[in-house]
Amino acid sequence: MAKILIVEDNALNIKLFCDLLAAHGHDPRGLAKAVSVGAPGAGALLVVDEYHHATGSEEAETFFEELVALTEFRLLITSRERPSWFSARRVVYGQAAVIEMDALAFTDDEARAVLGSDEVESLLAEAQGWPAIVGLAAMGGV
Repeated sequence: MAKILIVEDNALNIKLFCDLLAAHGHDPRGLAKAVSVGAPGAGALLVVDEYHHATGSEEAETFFEELVALTEFRLLITSRERPSWFSARRVVYGQAAVIEMDALAFTDDEARAVLGSDEVESLLAEAQGWPAIVGLAAMGGV
């Protein structure tokens, strides 16, 4: 029977998880090596949502840096902060792509189309194009 450990994605739980590993003699690089042995190949995709919760943990950052170096699967990270191991060099060499906030935001014309109104200037200024805010406003009939 498999044992499953679920680590909630907040900074405290990530730190506790890393502390637990350290208490049992496991370092982040060793854990990454162990995980990489059974990791899927280049056709697989690992999604890590809200990675910014891990950026305060040196152990978590080291784990992901090593995991990326040892594996071939694709990694999609959503985060409010860039990982410390992520460098411009990765982008230059085509190893990574960055999708900035501006690329994800609606233009004012797109937001007006979703909202179904041209008289939403104050909302457009507040939402700054964020689709979630525009969508919620549209659902609320703004």
